[in-house]
Amino acid sequence: MITIKDVAKKAGVSVAAVSYAFNGIDKISEETRERIFAVSREMQYKPRTLPRKIITFAILSTQDNNIGLNSPYDAVIINTISRCLAKRNIIADIITMKNLEVMDLSIFNGIICICHDYRKIKHFFELWKDRPYVFVNFLGDKNLNTVSSPPDYGLTKAVNYLIEKGHRRIGYFYHEIKSDFSASRRRLDAYLKAVRKFKLDHDPQLHQEAGRNTQDYQEGVSKLLKAKPTAILTDGEYLGGPLSFQLRHFGIKIPDDISLMPYENHFFSQFAEPPLTTIAQNFVKIAELAVDKLLEITNGQNTSAVQSWVDCEIIERKSVKDIRPH
Repeated sequence: MITIKDVAKKAGVSVAAVSYAFNGIDKISEETRERIFAVSREMQYKPRTLPRKIITFAILSTQDNNIGLNSPYDAVIINTISRCLAKRNIIADIITMKNLEVMDLSIFNGIICICHDYRKIKHFFELWKDRPYVFVNFLGDKNLNTVSSPPDYGLTKAVNYLIEKGHRRIGYFYHEIKSDFSASRRRLDAYLKAVRKFKLDHDPQLHQEAGRNTQDYQEGVSKLLKAKPTAILTDGEYLGGPLSFQLRHFGIKIPDDISLMPYENHFFSQFAEPPLTTIAQNFVKIAELAVDKLLEITNGQNTSAVQSWVDCEIIERKSVKDIRPH
């Protein structure tokens, strides 16, 4: 029978380190923990007891159902949070709004809520606000524990980047705005704020809504092109790829005729033609910070509401042209 001593010997660590790894104790590096788990899998070693303290967190999405189909953002952030929790030997249950109505969240040690619309969750939040919690992707209330990547950060950085490339007529193409609390509303406001900050051409025709159907979409693109932007920023959730295709349909070459920069960095961005320069949210950092904050609250280390911001970064590829005179 393989023992903990055998695993420790092969991994080149102490028996205590193996125990720390399986009990989720932060006294060893992540690299050491991964090495111990790899050796354990190779030797088919399984601890004879469960971790001394079993912790279960709920990952709650305000999507009604079909997580990942309605929101690619949810799929990425939930997967990343789940992996962060697994590394700490924390069990995660994923709950949608449909299931929330019949769930008793008091059975969980903590709750991570991925919030698109606080109005959907407010009633339920009043029932479980005494539980340790963290909201992800929510900016609406300074009295809540939140981890977010504010659109002001990303869009200000993107507009400044385009200005440095010589662009002054910067368009914005965005999803239908369904409420004042939606991500699309916040991003549009952030774009307009950046336009004012950098004193750019403030032409209302430079920002257009994609609409609900193909006809609305094409009309929005047509109106935007009549405003003659030299560069276009887009809202997130897979809007960059379709717009790239639509611009080619109008006979426009990217970036020779118009530069394109989406507020997203999905996997297809690097495979588009040309590969798309994007504004990227750091999902790993958002997930890790949300997990760390919730553990602090669970352990009684932090009892006051704190808002934490995670900056965006620009991934440079081939869709933005430098139009400065040389």
